Amino acid sequence: VYKRQREDGVMNMVGYLAEYVSVDKNRVVVVDKKVPFAHAALTEPLACCLHSVTKADIKIGDVVVIIGAGIMGLLHTQLAKKRGAYVIVAELDSARREKALACGADLAFEPTAEDAAAYVQKASKGRGAQVVFNTTAVHAAWEQAFAMLAPFGKVVAYSSQHPDVPVPVSMGQVHSSQIEIVGTVSSNQQDMYMAALSLIHIS
Repeated sequence: VYKRQREDGVMNMVGYLAEYVSVDKNRVVVVDKKVPFAHAALTEPLACCLHSVTKADIKIGDVVVIIGAGIMGLLHTQLAKKRGAYVIVAELDSARREKALACGADLAFEPTAEDAAAYVQKASKGRGAQVVFNTTAVHAAWEQAFAMLAPFGKVVAYSSQHPDVPVPVSMGQVHSSQIEIVGTVSSNQQDMYMAALSLIHIS
């Protein structure tokens, strides 16, 4: 069980390990009995990723780079493909790169084995990435994320950072390339949970 502080200062109990718990009915989402529990358990993380992808506003044909192929990176991969993006995954682990490809990524590469920005430039035929999601807590990934970005692109800060060390940002790049830095965390929006469940139902 953990607590979250509301804007009014009251601490809310958010997570539970109890067999039964009492909540307001507007916080309940009904899951079809046909959906396996292991799939239904992904509703919350999938809703978080849906929120992230929605904020990124991916367009058909966009080049999207996802840094990290853990569960959140893989969910971002699948969602970006559903939006019609060309998806490139940057991941250190070879098994995870294979998983990313199995989940629909067009390319997966090892970002420390070569110049990551040059790889994306070549793979995108010089366009660069319209959206870069960082789903890792790796501080060094931020420099790569900004270097991969195309003019008018978005860098999405999806992952928590521990330790939260300040990241150098070229304000000249922000100004001249008109890039955006987008923050996203969690998803307590009912429609996101319903959309996540809909995707799980039809998968």
